Amino acid sequence: MMTQNVNNLTQNQQLTSTPIKEFYKNKNIFLTGATGFIGQSLVEKILRCCEINKLFILIRDKKGKSWQQRIDDICRDPLFDTIKKSNPSFNKKIFCVSGDISKENLGISPEEYQILCQEVNIVLHVAATVKFNEKLATALNINVRGTQNVIALCHKISNLCAFVHVSTAFSNCNRTEIREKVYEPKMDMPNIMNYVNDEVLNSAERAFLDDFRNSYVFSKNIAEAVANKTAQNLPTVIFRPAIVMPSYSDPVTGWTNSMYGPIGVLYGAAKGGVRVFMMNGQSPCEFVPVDMCVSAILACAWDIAMTKHQRTEIPVYNFVPKKSNKITYKNYIDISLTATDKIPLKNTAWYTTFTIASNYHLAKTLHFLYHIIPAFFVDFVMLVMRKKFRLMPIYEKIDLMMKHLPYFYFNEWIWHDNNVSELWSKLDTNDRKWLFFDMGQVNWYKYITESLFGMRWFLAHEDESTIPVALKKQKKLKVLHYTVVFTIQGLILYFVWLIMTKIYFREF
Repeated sequence: MMTQNVNNLTQNQQLTSTPIKEFYKNKNIFLTGATGFIGQSLVEKILRCCEINKLFILIRDKKGKSWQQRIDDICRDPLFDTIKKSNPSFNKKIFCVSGDISKENLGISPEEYQILCQEVNIVLHVAATVKFNEKLATALNINVRGTQNVIALCHKISNLCAFVHVSTAFSNCNRTEIREKVYEPKMDMPNIMNYVNDEVLNSAERAFLDDFRNSYVFSKNIAEAVANKTAQNLPTVIFRPAIVMPSYSDPVTGWTNSMYGPIGVLYGAAKGGVRVFMMNGQSPCEFVPVDMCVSAILACAWDIAMTKHQRTEIPVYNFVPKKSNKITYKNYIDISLTATDKIPLKNTAWYTTFTIASNYHLAKTLHFLYHIIPAFFVDFVMLVMRKKFRLMPIYEKIDLMMKHLPYFYFNEWIWHDNNVSELWSKLDTNDRKWLFFDMGQVNWYKYITESLFGMRWFLAHEDESTIPVALKKQKKLKVLHYTVVFTIQGLILYFVWLIMTKIYFREF
């Protein structure tokens, strides 16, 4: 069952003074990427747990919505239900700054830019494009040039205590062993960007990427090098989370608003749409819960502020699962399917089954049989009935996922996370309660099972009252599923028998 605040923090404990809470008290924070998965969780955590003065958020108009409408959308998310109960006016500390991270001076008006320079104490740079199939020029413009622009602001801030650049653990996925250090790229990409236009970057994308898998990890690698080169004299840290998944406990278990990565595959399976995916079942899951990422980010900012004069280089934090506490993708799928049998979705199209294909050709064949052929017939029926619903575009997206994601589901990396372990050891008892990020203590079975409740509520918008109806539907779909499967298998065997019989009698 989805539980609220598994850390069992009472309101009094939330208000208990701690070293890190004292650090954040009356501080002004500037946050980029507030509308994203990690960013939104950061907004909630900061406003609920820290007595800050102001939270400046860089935000731009998008899809016909003003920045005010987008902020209202953020605060309407169920993630904020907990803070609304204790502090209904929490959003009064949010100050929106209209701008664009990829533009010079972040696209901010001179007046607002000056205010940030005078008032901000902590900068949390989370904004990024996370699309694996993003055009190289776009990825570089947002992830690299955006980082340059944020660092330029940091240099002008009068009282900067900490600057946290959020990267990814896979920014060096072209290596098998990844230490907590910045690796120099093979080319001076920021300089190349000044002399090569977007058209050339996109047309020569494969040559630029070299041994990197996609534009996302490549651009994050370059962004780290930019931070390492231009933010050396600033109180800077680089934070590298692995695959960010639903929340572990704070403020609720299983919160997510993201369909990227494994949760998107699992959601598709629960809806009866995804029945096969290519992955190595024996590879370890590089999962980290979003709330633990947020806690670690806040602790990193405190740590660099306390030790900036003792640092000779920018510290890097690889936030990944502990070697002693890992699960495989087979474990993940098995636990998820067991949980789905007990708490299926009511609005599902078919019985939930899932096949792990460890071979590319097998995966493509099963994708064609399990996805494309059924989608073709469903779309044909919808066309005859003059309905707009179509399955084929959905499976085209799944096909795209099968091109980009398996790389991360097959390969294994040797991670070094000494800085994260050392950071956890620095926290006192009270700070560990509200900033829990010890990956060694994660109960994977409980986490994955309870994340299914979160997926039902936050993605499918189905509460626990729908489970009895969903179970009845699941039983009917199960009978229908195996009836179809056995019928098809029987027909195949029958035709094989006919062919063999003709061959046999022809010989005699």
